[in-house]
Amino acid sequence: MLLMLASLPLPALAAELALAGSALPPLQVPTGTRISGGHDPALAPAVQGSARAPAAPLSRVVVVGVGSSQAGGWEYMTTPGQLSTVQDHGGAELSVVIMEVGYGGSPSASMNGALLPRSAEYKTEPLCLNGGDYTPCSIGQTYAAWLRYYQLDGSQEGNFHYQNTSINAPFNTLSTDIYIR
Repeated sequence: MLLMLASLPLPALAAELALAGSALPPLQVPTGTRISGGHDPALAPAVQGSARAPAAPLSRVVVVGVGSSQAGGWEYMTTPGQLSTVQDHGGAELSVVIMEVGYGGSPSASMNGALLPRSAEYKTEPLCLNGGDYTPCSIGQTYAAWLRYYQLDGSQEGNFHYQNTSINAPFNTLSTDIYIR
């Protein structure tokens, strides 16, 4: 299964919209689509090289999706630089998924300016670089990116902010925001 941000359709299948128990289902990405994380070809040798290659610096963070019980499932952020959700979100369950490319060491997230506890990040999925695309990893591959899931249950409208700092040179800090309607 490949993942591509630019071509993710809005969830349309009942299976994608169904909520499982008291938590949103994992972000469902249709088979045959790819997430394009803004891959920098100059970083490819560090990511795809030997196990002894240096860790790739943090090069991109982007909101991939927002899901809620009020909206009935996931809304994928399909427009590069999208500043707000299209659907109204909130209700008992609210989650945000961030794609992070490269290695960061100090992630933080906030909702409406209030720093979220580290426990708000309830799931992290590694992605690997395969031919310029970020896909689920196979055994023996080097992690190149992550999907980070944040739980914002009970929150309604407001600004979600995420940032992280690279664990190695250039030690840059990257951030992303989404206004959740």
